[in-house]
Amino acid sequence: CDLARGRTVLFGGYTSGGTYSSETWAYGPTTPARWTPFGTGCAGGAGAATLAPVGNSLPWLGTAFPTAITGVPGSGAAFGCLGFSRTTAQSNALPYDLGPLGAPGCFVRSSPDAVFLVFASGGTATWTIVFPNNSAFLGLLLYAQAFVVDPAANALGLLTSNAAELRLGGR
Repeated sequence: CDLARGRTVLFGGYTSGGTYSSETWAYGPTTPARWTPFGTGCAGGAGAATLAPVGNSLPWLGTAFPTAITGVPGSGAAFGCLGFSRTTAQSNALPYDLGPLGAPGCFVRSSPDAVFLVFASGGTATWTIVFPNNSAFLGLLLYAQAFVVDPAANALGLLTSNAAELRLGGR
């Protein structure tokens, strides 16, 4: 088992003719799904805002991909954002410092090209992203980040989570 690549590996064995084979076969997705976090979130009253996959989930085509946004005050709200860039957003260079806007230590790390409103329960909001089962999206890189509404945290009333690079994989 090759856990790093998400494949099953078979080496050797006997052929139907009774001879030994020294071939190596690898079975698994040709384009594995990937979640690579980067940056850190800023802290509010409920702790640092974080974005992470639920369990061992990964962004596979044709499946639901649940993520958890933590650091949300009580049953508050958060915004999950998907984007196509981690270098620019609306002509601004990333990461973009929100300190001058009233959120010191908070940074926009990915372009918010699609925004989803989610609500929390017990300080965690579950944001489930469903990727279409379309091979045209295979290997596509997307960037995700969450924004947590926390009026008591800073003058802007907003926290940013860590961000992540998502590679859409196929099975």
